[in-house]
Amino acid sequence: MIKSYTSLSKRTTHIEGDQHRLVGQILDNRLRVLSLNHVSPRQWLYQVEPPSVGKTRRALKVLGDPLSREPGSYYRLKTSYHRLKQITSPYLERSYECGLLHDHTPYIVVEWEPHQSLYEYLRLQKTPLSWRDSQQLFIGICQGLNALHESGVAHGDLRPQHVLLRHPPRSPVLIDGCINAAFGSPPVPGLDHSGSFWAPERKSLSTASPSADLYSLGALMYFCLNGTPPFNILTSQFNDQDSEQLASPLRCIESAHDDLEPPESMGDEPQEIKSLIAQLLAKSPRQRPTTQEVLKCLAPNGVDPLLVTTVSTSPKALNIDPSEASKKISSESNEETNDKTDDLLELKPPLDTYNAPVWLISALCSIGALIGLTLAKW
Repeated sequence: MIKSYTSLSKRTTHIEGDQHRLVGQILDNRLRVLSLNHVSPRQWLYQVEPPSVGKTRRALKVLGDPLSREPGSYYRLKTSYHRLKQITSPYLERSYECGLLHDHTPYIVVEWEPHQSLYEYLRLQKTPLSWRDSQQLFIGICQGLNALHESGVAHGDLRPQHVLLRHPPRSPVLIDGCINAAFGSPPVPGLDHSGSFWAPERKSLSTASPSADLYSLGALMYFCLNGTPPFNILTSQFNDQDSEQLASPLRCIESAHDDLEPPESMGDEPQEIKSLIAQLLAKSPRQRPTTQEVLKCLAPNGVDPLLVTTVSTSPKALNIDPSEASKKISSESNEETNDKTDDLLELKPPLDTYNAPVWLISALCSIGALIGLTLAKW
């Protein structure tokens, strides 16, 4: 199975002591480093919080070797940070800060997501996802990719380990887009088991493209609905003769992405989704659909799952034409006004009861005036 980050509890004997140098320190008199949570070949992930108690915790990602030693690494990371900071999407992790440690190692501060990844969720489930459970998941992932692509940024390394779930199995959040946009994916394919989700053209290109992200999306959808990537050791025709010829399983999987046609998905999704996955896994980038076309296929009604409330009384949610709804509301308001007017008329006594002879009214007025003059003389 694929695993990107390694838990600290499982590799306590293999982690160098230098990686723990930040634990317990306060960076720039603002961020207290609480713990080292994960280690990958390209970054160290720490949990930090402001010195005052009760503030929101953040995630500190420190570049590891050899990225931190590359010329201009801080400039590249800062440029990528400013580009992604302008993107506001609930499906992308938020970036808050970019800087240098005391030893000039670049770092970024992002939101802390204490959620399990899509890979961990599927591993615990031990069964593929159904189409009913995965539809909103795919819509959210595609929404995140669409926000990146509209800003001219490609994620570069989309796979289950880089998708966190706020409310499993939905509400996805794409992570590590900033580092991938700055440095590209690992220089060695499969260094962190990413080769199973890479597009064929990634071997010859140093940077990712939106079409490569869509290929990874197709591989990820296949993985969720079938339990395995479209090309694994079994489907890549790897055998003992290849191992004798020093051909690793990784190389066979890469060759399968180049030469073999992807197998048909065996999940319970509709036929149009099976066709969509096949189009996303096309060898040529020009034959793959765009994120907008994928969203139209995944959500024909154009409904964002985060914007759907439990109870909605809007005319659109009730399948009512807005113009008809406005006419209906205005007619109901007019009827209500007429009813209130009728009620007032019923409560008001007839006008005839207030009619009296003119001579009686004038006589009463005269008597009142005389009484007033008499009192004034006294």
